[in-house]
Amino acid sequence: MLPERLLMTKLSQRLQDLHKTLREQQPHLTRVAVALYDDATGLVTTYAYSSDIKSPLLHYSASLQEVPSLQQLAVRGQARLVQDLTTFAEHPSEHTRALIKAGYRSSLTVPMHNNDQLLGFVFFNADQPNCFSRFQIPQLEIAAYAISLLIVQERTEVNTLQATMKSAIEVTHERNPETGEHLKRIAGFTRLIACEVATHFNLDDEFIEHLVQFSAMHDIGKISVPDQILLKPGKLTADEFEVMKTHTSRGRTLVDHLIRNHALESLDYIAMLRNIIELHHENWDGSGYPHGISGDEIPVEARIVATADVYDALTSERPYKDRLSTDQAVELMLAMRGVKLDPHCVDAFIKRLEDAELIRSRFAPDEHAELPPTDRDRR
Repeated sequence: MLPERLLMTKLSQRLQDLHKTLREQQPHLTRVAVALYDDATGLVTTYAYSSDIKSPLLHYSASLQEVPSLQQLAVRGQARLVQDLTTFAEHPSEHTRALIKAGYRSSLTVPMHNNDQLLGFVFFNADQPNCFSRFQIPQLEIAAYAISLLIVQERTEVNTLQATMKSAIEVTHERNPETGEHLKRIAGFTRLIACEVATHFNLDDEFIEHLVQFSAMHDIGKISVPDQILLKPGKLTADEFEVMKTHTSRGRTLVDHLIRNHALESLDYIAMLRNIIELHHENWDGSGYPHGISGDEIPVEARIVATADVYDALTSERPYKDRLSTDQAVELMLAMRGVKLDPHCVDAFIKRLEDAELIRSRFAPDEHAELPPTDRDRR
């Protein structure tokens, strides 16, 4: 099966439709944007928007604790109205400064909750001060509630798929006990690369968020590899490596079964998940597997995850190899640039190397834990 094409997501489409409807009553409403909150990291991250111009805040995240105004909204569960953003001009936050520079003047921020859980925030912006009257605010709050329902539906479907695949991943880890920290590092490295190449590849925040969520599932197909191959401490024979290589196609088949069994065919970005699982071992020069496609034929999501996965493998200790230093790993990645790995992804990762090392330090493996017997792809 060859790469699948990604379509515009339902949320983006519905956000634009909603914005168009709201503007019939509020013509100065020039931007509707959504930011998601991740309870695990404490970060608020830009996600989707509809605007007359390119959003001034793309690929942006901030700790909720570092934004007291949003933190207060989250606790109180109430909307915040700012009729003139320039009143904060002397001491603006980064996001307020960006909005003012883009020409926005009025702002209404509505927190989104599912029961007691914070989902994120909806931002309504106008290009004129004093645009939101007390008669218009209830309409916008209803719109924000409708958006939150879409977010809840989307997350429920994603969580269902992730929970099912997590069970399969945990079984794999019992046989090949790679730590959960590995998956967190892969997700962190993936976000760094994706944000850095976003402009070049025209990736929006919705794409990046799903890419990060799905990156941990890239090796799900290893659950189908026999123990005598998966757990073999020495070098694989040619025949054994051929069996190992089937984990990409088998992973694609597995996720197709899970999607069908849980009726998740309508889930946004399913094509991305399939591409990551099946194609993250395709090489830039066409020497990879399972299809031997090359260059831009390989979906960008697979190329990004491959780059993140290579660095983590190089800098992780295995029974058959020592952990490489950062300099050694970078040297090898540069050698793979344009051969195994997408040059843009390698350059992006090296540009964010300092941030990558912080992620690796934060999610370092337990030095007292038993080392995984294999990283069977032999980076």
